[in-house]
Amino acid sequence: MSGLTSLIKSRLDHIRSVVVDNDLIADLKKIPKHEFHVHLGGSIRRETALDLAQKNNIPLPSSKEDFLKAAAPLVLFQSEYLWQLFHKTYQWHWSCVKTCDDLQRIVFEFLEDSCNQGVIHSEFTVSGTYLMKTFPFDEWVDAISLGIKKARSLFSIKAAVILDISRRSGPENAIKSVEKIIKRGRETVCAIGMGGDEVKYPHHLFTKAFALAKESKIPSTVHVSEFRDGSTTTDAIRDLSPNRLGHALTTIKSAKAYEALKESGLHVESCPLCNYVGRMGDIGHLSEHPIKQYYDDGIPVSINTDDPQIFGFDLLDNYYLLMKEAGFEMEDFNEINLAAAKHAFY
Repeated sequence: MSGLTSLIKSRLDHIRSVVVDNDLIADLKKIPKHEFHVHLGGSIRRETALDLAQKNNIPLPSSKEDFLKAAAPLVLFQSEYLWQLFHKTYQWHWSCVKTCDDLQRIVFEFLEDSCNQGVIHSEFTVSGTYLMKTFPFDEWVDAISLGIKKARSLFSIKAAVILDISRRSGPENAIKSVEKIIKRGRETVCAIGMGGDEVKYPHHLFTKAFALAKESKIPSTVHVSEFRDGSTTTDAIRDLSPNRLGHALTTIKSAKAYEALKESGLHVESCPLCNYVGRMGDIGHLSEHPIKQYYDDGIPVSINTDDPQIFGFDLLDNYYLLMKEAGFEMEDFNEINLAAAKHAFY
């Protein structure tokens, strides 16, 4: 087991040792929640991933027994670098999804799980890079739409998709993705997002794509300052004019960037446990995560899971740990979610 894998496992063990009060969990579940930053490919149930892998002849990363009992799928792959470890796991999950029925199934199950944690409004991200390797645009949108409609007919949850545009795919592909949404309409795909290396693929390369989206009334969100220096937040705000920011984890470490964030009024989609488990931003303890400082300073925030099934926790775990280790109170969560509704994309 690598040092990184051991670290991840120890932090997951810590989460499990803290989340012990069933009454508090029940109270947290009752809070009507808005989740804005969660990737569908990282939210596939363990049992479903196993079933799809077997059905579609995809080799498991371990024995069936080890796969099911592992602390998280992330610990079954090998790398000393979190980014590589995550992408190996993420790519494997998407490789198991081969048909529109598979896609509809994982959407429905994800929304069922979300509803069971008190989520009433979900804006989940899908990877255009992975989906478009397997499905034509309209086919995957139709499949996801069916999954959403089925969940909405059975549960009290609203949902729509954010189309993630990988920085690695380049500015021309970004423009083409926006054009596809314009042609299709925003009934299912409500916005665009962008993730990837902010230094190798700087924000100014994608100015035209985001300007086209804004002109067409398609809102946007951008992963910023998750792994890189906090100053990339300033670049994103200046070059892309997004409506929300994902993570903005290290923004607080740059005085200029933090001031720009506060002045912008932009909503931050925070992912506390994901950042903690992966030790992003060199977070050694959840109390070191900036979400509480952001909240106290009046920056609009939401609490999100990012990739819960890959990392091995859920949304209620996030709320629970934020109360126990980061200084939040129950009334703070109610206020956060009421304010989050104002920053929803649909």
